[in-house]
Amino acid sequence: MKYISTIILLLTLTWSFNPNKVEAQDDDYQEILFMIIDGDLEKAVSKTEKYMNKSKTKRDPVPYIYSSMAYYEISKRDEMAEDYPRAYRDAIKNAYKARRYDRENEYFPNHMDYINELKASIMKEARYHFESENWRKSTTYAKYILRIDPGDLSALLLKGVAEVRALCECHRRIV
Repeated sequence: MKYISTIILLLTLTWSFNPNKVEAQDDDYQEILFMIIDGDLEKAVSKTEKYMNKSKTKRDPVPYIYSSMAYYEISKRDEMAEDYPRAYRDAIKNAYKARRYDRENEYFPNHMDYINELKASIMKEARYHFESENWRKSTTYAKYILRIDPGDLSALLLKGVAEVRALCECHRRIV
């Protein structure tokens, strides 16, 4: 028993003193997540942008996911709309980049609750424009969803129908 506890202690110490850069980055990314949870969104955006601009971490999907989360929360707040007029678009753009950089689909499943919330919000916009017969905007928002989740059948169907309706409307104007 004493032998096993000594081995466990040595393994724990070895892992804790291992200068692994990935663990250090995960700790920094965790700090960003706590900033978002605490509502310190501007600081979270600033921190994620630093990682997105560094050559070592610019293709890491996690900062893009957290940046998307922060921008999405900013877009919900009316008092921040003046300082961040493109927050909603930036949330969508960064979610798309996170998907693009997460080629092995390693990080996206961990954040599916947020991704589904963002997709639902985008789909709401797409349906609004569809019902308003603004086919091009509806198509655009459906494309945003497909960039984030290429397998989303409802977005694919909405995009197709909106494109066909836009073509029919354009054809009627010509004839």
